[in-house]
Amino acid sequence: MGLFKDNPFRAGGQWEFTHRGKIPVRGLSLNLFGQLHPLLLLEPHETLQIAAAQEPGNTQIQAALLVYRAQLRRLYSTHFYCLQVDADGERLYKIGLTSRQLEDRLPEIQRDLRVHFESVKIEPLLFKLNRGHCERYFKFRYADHNRPVGRLTEYFTFSEAEFKKVLSDLKRMPERQFNEIETKIQRDWWAKEKRRISAVRRGVALAKANGLRLGRPKGSTEDVQTYLAKPANAKIVQLLKAGQTVRAAAVTAGASTRTVQRVKRALATLLDEPDS
Repeated sequence: MGLFKDNPFRAGGQWEFTHRGKIPVRGLSLNLFGQLHPLLLLEPHETLQIAAAQEPGNTQIQAALLVYRAQLRRLYSTHFYCLQVDADGERLYKIGLTSRQLEDRLPEIQRDLRVHFESVKIEPLLFKLNRGHCERYFKFRYADHNRPVGRLTEYFTFSEAEFKKVLSDLKRMPERQFNEIETKIQRDWWAKEKRRISAVRRGVALAKANGLRLGRPKGSTEDVQTYLAKPANAKIVQLLKAGQTVRAAAVTAGASTRTVQRVKRALATLLDEPDS
């Protein structure tokens, strides 16, 4: 399962934990967890995506894939924060996730604490964009430091030296970067692509039902003349007639070589037309 790796140079034993293996024993730092966990989250997605492609008629697998993508989209939009709370002479540290700005969340936290404390002072210490996925591991890693406040479970107590290390670890976590698959999940790319393909197919079917000819029609002489008369194309025509190569004409006219090739073909078509 990738929890251990062979290390023949390790003193006292040949095997050691991998980063993945350190997670269940609370041994991986938040910094490294933040880098590894997004990749672990994509593993079930890849498994479901392969299964869905192999069994397109299996509605249970298709539904599971859609649900998992929806869960990832929600998680990707959440942010991780850490607060210092001084309440009735006791110093607490609160962590949490939110999909809003921290200033919008603070009044709610203040209101919740007022139920349990008379004096409450809150100081924001850290706000990591799109790192809400780290909250649960923080709770697990530092469960021994948890300080329940009524039914609230996101408060912790540390000595000053301990928390200095915790905060330093969190600050080292790099800015969240989304890869291509994660970006597609964020934008619900598959659903949009499915709707686009469906719309194209409906349009093609409607055109055929109305007897319309599909594809690019051959232009008449008048159509070609209109095309070549466009200011940008007319400039290219002048350059080609002056004997410039396709590449040179493209550079001079500020156009792509593909555009110049199209103009050149249109010009050749026009010159080949018999006089009417």
